[in-house]
Amino acid sequence: MVIYPESFSVKPNVEATEGFKNLFNTSAQTAVNKNLTLIKGNYVFQSKNAQEKEFFISNTISQKDYQKNKSNGIHKTAIVIDGVKNMEIDCNDSNFIIDGQMTHIYIKNCENVSIKNLNIQTVLPDVHKITVLKATSFYVTFEIDSVGNFKEENGDFYWWGTDYKTKFNDAKHNDYVIPTACADNLNHLICNRKHPLQGASSIKQISERIFNVRYITPKDFKVGQVFYIFSDKRNDVGIFIEKSNKITLKNITQRFNRGHGVVAQNSENITIDGCVFAPSSDSEVDFCCLGDFLHFNMCRGRITVSNSEFDSCGANLCNVHGNYFEIVEQNKDKMVLKFPKEQSFGFESFKEGDVIAFVDSKSLVEVSRTKVLKAVLRDGIYYDLTTATYDPPKKDGLVVENISAYPQFTFDSNTVNRVAKRGVLCSTRGKVRIENNRFLNTGISDIVIANDALKRFESGAVSDVEISGNAFMNCEESSIVIKPYIKKYVDSIHKNIKIDNNLFVLKDASAIFAYACDGLEVKDNTFAGNENQEKVVLKDTINFQE
Repeated sequence: MVIYPESFSVKPNVEATEGFKNLFNTSAQTAVNKNLTLIKGNYVFQSKNAQEKEFFISNTISQKDYQKNKSNGIHKTAIVIDGVKNMEIDCNDSNFIIDGQMTHIYIKNCENVSIKNLNIQTVLPDVHKITVLKATSFYVTFEIDSVGNFKEENGDFYWWGTDYKTKFNDAKHNDYVIPTACADNLNHLICNRKHPLQGASSIKQISERIFNVRYITPKDFKVGQVFYIFSDKRNDVGIFIEKSNKITLKNITQRFNRGHGVVAQNSENITIDGCVFAPSSDSEVDFCCLGDFLHFNMCRGRITVSNSEFDSCGANLCNVHGNYFEIVEQNKDKMVLKFPKEQSFGFESFKEGDVIAFVDSKSLVEVSRTKVLKAVLRDGIYYDLTTATYDPPKKDGLVVENISAYPQFTFDSNTVNRVAKRGVLCSTRGKVRIENNRFLNTGISDIVIANDALKRFESGAVSDVEISGNAFMNCEESSIVIKPYIKKYVDSIHKNIKIDNNLFVLKDASAIFAYACDGLEVKDNTFAGNENQEKVVLKDTINFQE
């Protein structure tokens, strides 16, 4: 079945929100195979016309914020694709112009939907760059970028856009994440730093974009140093996928995201192929994503990310994990669970027939298992669970893990550059393959295999991982870190990890650090850079081969 966009008034160079709404609402009414090819051009989406939907995105708003103000769960959204099956959407190399703060595309309750050949751009992105022109110990001259609008109000200075206002000189609150870089904006590390105006005694505007700043205590700024200023309230996402199966994103370019790039939760079989997450080459503010590029929480099936480019983000490249749940009440076959992580809640996490494990939060050792018979999400934060007839262990410090809600994960033939924190975080019981990638300028580690039931509550002990054919260059810490977060070592957590035929360019840390691991193989790798640096560091790791 061919769908003609003109029939729904979907055409370039007009406000597109209503037309796409009608198109996808109609498309949801039939399950036959559908093909949609857009007329090539620019499609404008304004936040004042956006659809409003309630949903909860992993690692965004907190439970406290939501309970204080229920409207925090309402998101403005440019395009909503809900309940659509068997549809290929060819955007024909069109540009989606996002004007205002909103989630770009929300995919919910969909099956076998692909979106391809799309460029997503943002009007007046709310990230701003300042550059050090002159620096002494107590006096610094900054130049402010020319992107967007800049004005003074009652002695304070603001950037402002369609529906946002960012205060330039608000350094007393922890509302900003400040990555900083050297003058070479094509090849540098992005690292979290304090606000550059922290400790300022006076700020004087010299011209439209030039400021002189004086400090009470000595500062160590360098000429050419660059700071990016933005709010860390990342409530929106580029593409959000929820309760969906067989979703493909192919040849999609995202130039800026005020939160995460792509988030998928409670979904299965997601493919990201040939996509670009990077600022435009002609952009004055060369920063793409304020949160993670990719985030997968409690997904199933197979997650594949291949042939894609990632450049400049303020958090992690990719995070694949499940959730640990706090036990609030338990009585034989019934229990009440709670999302313990403040920024992850509100989405379905259990299905009938799922296997759950009781895990010691301090050691991450599994104690026992049972099956879910019924699961009811209550108030977005609590789960009423009925399990198979079984008296669960009543031991302090236990958490519950849904061991059925993990995907296989493939990360293949990608290029990664300028990631502020970690590259690939991988905590999944499914098969993992990280192959033929190029990692450059990572602020912490390129690959992290974690597991944590005490702080971040991101679950998943790995059991089948291969890391092969990658190049790891200019990483600030160990390139590969295998480190569950445990208070006491009782037994191995991660198992069967193979690391072979990779290139490691070492700086001041080992290539590989492994803790609480059983079955680690490190073979046929090439090590360059710091020749005096230890290559592999092991702690409580058994069955090591090299």
